[in-house]
This record gives sequence, C-alpha cells and structure tokens, in this order.
Amino acid sequence: MINIQFMQKNILLGLFFGFFVPLTLVAQTREDAVAIATAMWETRRIANNVEVRQMRWPLLYGCAQTVTVAEITPKHGVAFDVAVADGGATVGEMARRSKAMAAINGSYFDIHKRSAITYLRQGRNLIDTTTTAELALRVTGAVRVHGRRVHIMPWNKGIERCYRCHHGSTLASGHLLLYQGKDVLLRSSGMGFVVDKHPRSAIALTSRGTVLLVTVDGRHPGYAGGMNLIELRHFLQQLGCTDALNLDGGGSSTLWAKGFNASGVANYPCDNHKFDHEGERKVANALVVVRRGKGVL
Repeated sequence: MINIQFMQKNILLGLFFGFFVPLTLVAQTREDAVAIATAMWETRRIANNVEVRQMRWPLLYGCAQTVTVAEITPKHGVAFDVAVADGGATVGEMARRSKAMAAINGSYFDIHKRSAITYLRQGRNLIDTTTTAELALRVTGAVRVHGRRVHIMPWNKGIERCYRCHHGSTLASGHLLLYQGKDVLLRSSGMGFVVDKHPRSAIALTSRGTVLLVTVDGRHPGYAGGMNLIELRHFLQQLGCTDALNLDGGGSSTLWAKGFNASGVANYPCDNHKFDHEGERKVANALVVVRRGKGVL
C-alpha cells in the first residue's frame, strides 16, 4: 500500500528544492505491465532493419493510450543524424529532404522564433547552446549519433561547458530517464512537466542492441491521454530499454516512417486538435535514420 503522507511529503520537498523523487505511482500497476507485455502490436517493416509498431490500449496508466515505435537495428548501411531547419520545418519535411527511412522530432525550441534552445554540435560546428532556463527545467541528458552508433548520456551545465567531441552530432534534451539500466532522478524547476500527462517523444536503447524512436500520443480523450515522465520511463523499461532520453513533446511529437501511409506520419500529432496524421508542427530539428551515404543533412 502506498503511504500517502510519505508521497505528499516528498512532493512538497520536490517543489521546494526544485526536483522530484521518482515514486511508484498508483497508475503503474501490475495490470499495466501485463497489458504492455501481452500487447498485439500492429507491425509494418519499413526496411530490412527498420520496423514500425503501433498499439492502442483502451486503458493504460489510467487512460487510453496510443503508442508508435520505430525499432532500428543499427547494422552496416544505416546512419543516424540530426537534421536542422532554420526557421522551422515539419519532421516530414526534414525526413524527405534527408531521404530518411524514419525520423522523430528533436529537442526543445522557441515556438515563436522556431530557433533551438538546447545544445547542438555537428562535428566541429557548434550550432546551439542550452539556455539557463532549460537546464533548470528539463535538460539533463543528450544523445550523440555517429554513423550507426547512438550514445545516450547525462548532461548538465558543466558537461556542456567542457564538451568538445567532434565526431558525429550531439543534441541535448531531457529529461534523461534511464542510464545504463538504472532510473535517473527527475530533477526539474517545474513539477508539472514531470507529473502531468502530455504527448511524449523519446529515443531509447534496448538490451537487444536496437534503437527505439517512440511517440506517445496525447490530448485526445478516449484515444490517447498521454503519459507523465514516470509512466513513460516505466513503459520503456517494459520494452526492454536500458537507456532513454525524453525529447520535445506536446504538439511537437511526431514519428515519421517512409511509406507508412501517404504522408509518412505514423503517429497522431495533436497540433491540429484532431486525431489524425495531419497535425504536424514545425520544429527546429529532428533525429533521422538514413541509408549510409544517401542522406543529405
């Protein structure tokens, strides 16, 4: 049984100190784990090493859920990179420009200027740095991609100040959810970002050696209620993930896969307030999966 007084005390401490101590939530039940483990996913193979799966639950973590996952086996001939759009572009636009097989929205940005507000380095070129506000709110992790290799790692102001890796592309985001098989403390200056349900996007590594691009749809009552970060982490753990990084969410959450449908948008972006594939938002960057040597990023 959950000790309610203990939970309330820790939430108050989190509000005071600007961090949240992850607790076992009521919504994370044994039934939820069973529902995930026994799910009959709708599966579509995009390429030999790219598979897209989609599942709808009428009840998971206390509400309806719709989740789309692209699983990539990082063999020879596959490369990951970060596509950038000055002034903003949809994930689909960046994916098509990059000749991608799959793509997901990247990190946080100024929605009015369509300019990035988190660290991005491509090779020796420093494109963006993380704002102080973002570091306090949610940027505690980063993903580095170099060819077919994907590395998820912790991130903070000190790491960013000293970071000089010139190989591949490095994009900061957050929260870091899992690192080397362990839960990561979800520090935040804004508790709502951690505990409220929203559409979510994430990149994760599995114990099978594959890479997952994951979108959790939300803001569509009866179809997709979204997840909080603790639920998202629990969900990814049930999928066998050992390392996971939350990306930009909300109306930005978009998973694109070549040939999945007419537009390529596999999930149900909510920016048009409809449960369809047409609600893409223009974003600042995207993580893309291309055939090695064929991407123009």
